[in-house]
Amino acid sequence: MLGAYHELGHGLNGATAGVAAEHVNVLRVFAGPQHRRSPWTARRTARAVAACRPQVIHCLSGEAALCLLEARNRFAAPPLPFVVSLTGTDLGRLGCSVEGLNRIREVLREARRIIVDSETASASLLGSRFLEKIARGKVTVVRPQVPLDDVQPLGPRSAEEAARDPRLHVVFIGPFVERQGLAFLIEAVARMVQNAAQGSPGERGAALRLVGSGPMARPARALARHLGIAESVQVVQGVTALPALLAELRGADVFACPSITASGGDWEPGAPPALLLALAAAVPVVATRHGGIPESIEDGRTGFLAEEHDVGALVAALVRVRDDPALSRKVALAGREHVGREHSPQTAEEALESVYQSAASL
Repeated sequence: MLGAYHELGHGLNGATAGVAAEHVNVLRVFAGPQHRRSPWTARRTARAVAACRPQVIHCLSGEAALCLLEARNRFAAPPLPFVVSLTGTDLGRLGCSVEGLNRIREVLREARRIIVDSETASASLLGSRFLEKIARGKVTVVRPQVPLDDVQPLGPRSAEEAARDPRLHVVFIGPFVERQGLAFLIEAVARMVQNAAQGSPGERGAALRLVGSGPMARPARALARHLGIAESVQVVQGVTALPALLAELRGADVFACPSITASGGDWEPGAPPALLLALAAAVPVVATRHGGIPESIEDGRTGFLAEEHDVGALVAALVRVRDDPALSRKVALAGREHVGREHSPQTAEEALESVYQSAASL
């Protein structure tokens, strides 16, 4: 257990809170790129460090680490040890610009330990000829926690529901940003709708719910209108609570995660949180071979995989779920077992405690 635990969030509804523990006093900081440039953010960070007196600071992104370094430079905050969790955006900077690379180098040089959420992310970091020497010996993989006790397995839609609406019900949950590949999913659903309209054998059409928020919401609606399937695509925003997300999954036949590497280099170093939630709920998952996703989705065993940008392969995977319900159920239950084994809260907490203790003792 940790000696004390505090959180500081900048513009993200963050709060400061403590929990009883024994060993290390930790301050966790999370922030986005817009906060790093704010003098207010640096001042608030410096005050939080002074108030909490942590032994270790855990920066939950590269941007949060840069906020911490800015606070230290502006307000002469003490150079306390920190660990940093790297996100897909952080890792995406590696090949995007000299400025981005230099920022990451600065963070990694100062950090006592580096946390990533997949072996893929670790390999990406240690495979960089610019960062391998800095990161060597510092990297630890800590997979995201998924408490199975809070997520009961969901079954397929009832026969009555399927009779009322025989379409394949597809759901996506996550941020509406480029790396999610929403355009490819919408095009895949459009093909299924068009095939059903043409009377192709076995085709029942498809319905898609996009649940989340972000800048790609309007383009997603526009693409659905352009492809003539506006009535088959619903964009649902503002759903964040776990019960509401589980309700979305309960009404779906399959969860889709068509991730891609964005034009700016943004990618998913590990499995997206909503994908892990779908696996935990025993909902069949169709995803792409992207980033760390194949570490959770083994094609035909814990889910179904398609190549990035391949609409035809997405359609084929969705049809596989539709046409083989027995296999889909078997795969969905295996996905839940995988999450219970690889993403247990106890395993993650033990790994984090080890990282914090190591950082505090250096």
